[in-house]
Amino acid sequence: MRIARTAADTPDGEYRSHLLFQIEPSGNEPVDLNVGENNPSGLDIRLHPVFGISIPVVIRIGELAATANITDLHLHTDGDRPQATFTLQRQGDRSLFGDIAVYFQPEDGHEERVGLRRGLAVYPPLEARQITIPLNIPPDSRPSGRLRVEYNAQEGRHARLAETELQW
Repeated sequence: MRIARTAADTPDGEYRSHLLFQIEPSGNEPVDLNVGENNPSGLDIRLHPVFGISIPVVIRIGELAATANITDLHLHTDGDRPQATFTLQRQGDRSLFGDIAVYFQPEDGHEERVGLRRGLAVYPPLEARQITIPLNIPPDSRPSGRLRVEYNAQEGRHARLAETELQW
């Protein structure tokens, strides 16, 4: 959804807020977390859950620009699962929102996607985020080849925002 009504004298920039939708409490019985009727601690906990959803709203006024860069790419394992860790940097006066895809190409084969994270944002005032993505590479096979990471915008034409690679 696009909403474009702002005051004429609003300065150029990116403005962020959230729309919060909540279910009104209906007076239902609370969730009782007592351990038993004879609770020796004397502590009584009752929860009244209120469910809701928060939707981010971003309004951009003027000619704003941002670029991305991927740095410090390295591989490691968490238990038996290989992971790619890197820094996603943002430069400019607007936020970035996109998808991260990780590809691996063995020296003797074709490139295939081995990792994916959708909907990754870097909002001002943050200039960088540390990202870790689990890779779908069998832990017992450590083939040599090329690992490529790309960050593609979700808005517009899905333009490539940043890319880097690492020989493994």
